[in-house]
Amino acid sequence: MFEYGTILQTINLTKQAEEALPAELAKGLGMSFARLMQKVSKGLETFQGGGWEIISHQITRIGHSLFVTFIIRRPK
Repeated sequence: MFEYGTILQTINLTKQAEEALPAELAKGLGMSFARLMQKVSKGLETFQGGGWEIISHQITRIGHSLFVTFIIRRPK
């Protein structure tokens, strides 16, 4: 059995990112997303006692921001 949770993080878009074509945006956000993944993974080591793993994510664009929702789990 597992315990599940979610974590929400944001990435603020620059003016250039807002005007970029989808392929350009994906390439430019690669490094930002990699840094965000490292930050979240490190934070999960201590979040509510640790032991969490990321099992999925969803990216939603709202205005000038990307909202990244991570679904996490750990053994009960």
